Amino acid sequence: MDSGNFGPVAITKSIRIIAEGVEAVINTAGDSTGVHIQGTNNTIVTLRGITFDMRGSSSNSGISFVAGAALHVQNCIFRRASSGIDFVPSSGVRHLFVSDSVFEHIIGTAILVAPSVDSGVIATLDRVRVNGPGNGGVTFQATSTTGAVQAVVRDSVFTGLGPATGIFSQTAGVGTSDVMVERSTSAGNTEGVHSSGANSIIRVTDSTVTANASGLVVTSGGVIVSYSNNRVNGNAGNESFSASVPLQ
Repeated sequence: MDSGNFGPVAITKSIRIIAEGVEAVINTAGDSTGVHIQGTNNTIVTLRGITFDMRGSSSNSGISFVAGAALHVQNCIFRRASSGIDFVPSSGVRHLFVSDSVFEHIIGTAILVAPSVDSGVIATLDRVRVNGPGNGGVTFQATSTTGAVQAVVRDSVFTGLGPATGIFSQTAGVGTSDVMVERSTSAGNTEGVHSSGANSIIRVTDSTVTANASGLVVTSGGVIVSYSNNRVNGNAGNESFSASVPLQ
C-alpha cells in the first residue's frame, strides 16, 4: 500500500506480490535471501515491480527457488547481490519466466538455472539486462540432473561482465541443455557465449557478440549453432560457430 523497505520473505504457497505505483525494496541482513520459495508442485509465484537491493553482501541472493511449479519475475531490479535469481528445483519440470528486469553489479551469477536429481526446467528470459561487473550473466546448468534444461533468451543484453561469461550452457553426464538466443547482445565480457559438455547446444539467431575477450567458446563437446544472420565481430578471439544452418 505504501512505498518502503521490507525484509526477507519466505513463500510456501501460490501468491502474487505486485508493486505498481509505489516503490517496494527488499533488503536483507548478512547471509540471507530476499525471497525464498519452497512450495508444492502447484505453487505459482509472481513477483512484479520489486527492487532487490542486497547491499553488496557476498552471501545475499535476491530470489531462491527451491520447490514449486513456476516463478514469474516481471519488471524487477536486482542490485548488489551475491546472485540475482537461483532457480534450483530438485523434482519435476519447473517453469521460470523473467521479463523486463535489470541486474546491476551482481557479485556472482545474475540468473542461475541449475536443476538437480531428475528435475527439468523450461525457462524464458525476455528483455533482460545484466550490467556488470559480475561473475556471470545467465547460466543454464544441467550438470547435476538427469533431466533437461530448455531455454529461450530473447531481446536481452549482457554486458560488462569482466571476469565472466554473458550466456553459458553446461552439461555433464546425461542431463541436457538446449538454449535458443534470439535478438540479444553479449558484449564487453570475458566470454560472449560459452557451450560446455556433449549434451549442451546453444542456437543463436539475429544476435550480436562483440568486444569480448573470447566471442564464442565451446569446450568438452559443446556446440554453438548460427542461423547465419548474426553479428560476431570485434572480439579478441574465438569468432567461429560450431556450425551454421539456413533460416527456414
